[in-house]
Amino acid sequence: MNPGDPAAAAEHAWRDARLTHTANGIYGAMFAAAMCAASMVAASAEEVVRAGLSVVPEGSRLHEAVRLAAADATREDDFERVVDRLHERHGALHWVHTINNAALVAATLIHGRGDFTATIAGAVAGGWDTDSAGATAGAVAGALNGGVPERWRMRDSLASSLTGFDGVGLAELAARTREMMTS
Repeated sequence: MNPGDPAAAAEHAWRDARLTHTANGIYGAMFAAAMCAASMVAASAEEVVRAGLSVVPEGSRLHEAVRLAAADATREDDFERVVDRLHERHGALHWVHTINNAALVAATLIHGRGDFTATIAGAVAGGWDTDSAGATAGAVAGALNGGVPERWRMRDSLASSLTGFDGVGLAELAARTREMMTS
């Protein structure tokens, strides 16, 4: 996590990502890690996105895509139009590509203006890698807001039709799992 140290977070992300990714895939990991580190101490989403961009090479396609997305989100009131622009620019990319998803995350963080729900909804509504984009945007928005809002937190019980599991708590499930692993 490296709270407040985006460069160190990016370094750790680089070490990990270079094993399985190249170019923008590595830069995307660095971008996300730097944003997460900055979000723990930053005052705004714009500051977080700038910190993320600070570890991405300026000449890269990722840097340009995020920069343009942030600019769009800053000046456009209607987030659907922001998403339309992103799809015009990046619609030919695979739905899990780094460039389109990083641009979307940056745009929704800035356009969400600190609203946790709007930020996650924007990342998911973009329609690309919805779980990863939503989780990344949510992690940053949560940190910027001092935590996840109460209405988004899980209750410590699950509803299940499996005998013996209805109402089971997460701690109990973890203990059962641990017990099964050591048996």
